[in-house]
Amino acid sequence: MKKLFSLLLASLCVVSLAVSASAGATMDEKRNIPMAATAPTIDGVISGDEWDNALTVTLNKDTCDAISGTLDTCPNGTFYWMWDYSGLYFFADVKDATAPSTVHPRNNGSYNSGDGVQFCIYPDVTAAGSNVGDLYFWSLVVADDGKAEIGEHFVFGTGSAGGDVEDAVIACTQNGSNYTLEAFMPAVCWESSNTPIVVVEGTTFAMTNVIMEQDGGTQSLIIDSSWFDGPTANKYTLTTDVAGHVDAPEVVEDVVETPAAPQTFDMGVIAAVAAIVSAAGYAISKKR
Repeated sequence: MKKLFSLLLASLCVVSLAVSASAGATMDEKRNIPMAATAPTIDGVISGDEWDNALTVTLNKDTCDAISGTLDTCPNGTFYWMWDYSGLYFFADVKDATAPSTVHPRNNGSYNSGDGVQFCIYPDVTAAGSNVGDLYFWSLVVADDGKAEIGEHFVFGTGSAGGDVEDAVIACTQNGSNYTLEAFMPAVCWESSNTPIVVVEGTTFAMTNVIMEQDGGTQSLIIDSSWFDGPTANKYTLTTDVAGHVDAPEVVEDVVETPAAPQTFDMGVIAAVAAIVSAAGYAISKKR
């Protein structure tokens, strides 16, 4: 009886955790990532229309859950996604009310301290957990020198704190405690898992977006979908819907040829020529 009671209590705790972890996050939603007509400039700033019509994901207290720490400190974040055949593009705009007490040290390797964002991606949407080679779990952070870094928090599921994603390009801005992170992750970055992400139209992967919020001595991990579970995480599909800056079509003006003006003749000249021709004809006839 005592053992049964313990099992029931443990089950209630698990159910309670599951309920609290699914209050705002969405599960297995289908979302489309449009194709960038023109690659954005990776400078940490949205200039003009370069991110227009990109997929927009809103992360806040109403759309997320805290898998650790507290949801009370959740900033307002907007994540943007686009792609083209060269790779994936990502932009995060995070309105953070508190400056972090801990800042990520450059080249530290773990990429899991201070403020920043993460995404957990399963190329095989049926995969779950952190099995070796099954997932990409990357962190994008503003380092202690004010520059952005992008690295693997889990190296393709090994659980070890990873290294830089060398081929990626990343930039950031800071305005007080607010920050942006903009990245280009070329296709080669997605080739190392057991099931590589092929960056072409129709590719689908499971993804959870994450905000790392450092508030005082507490870091909260705030998620918008399932935690380490591909089947129930939101699904993202690459489409050829157009996003970003679109060049205006070149206007070619039709050339209309102006007809030549009709020639006009002096009637006096015509009469004189006619008289000469007539006289010449009369002279020839006389000779005959």
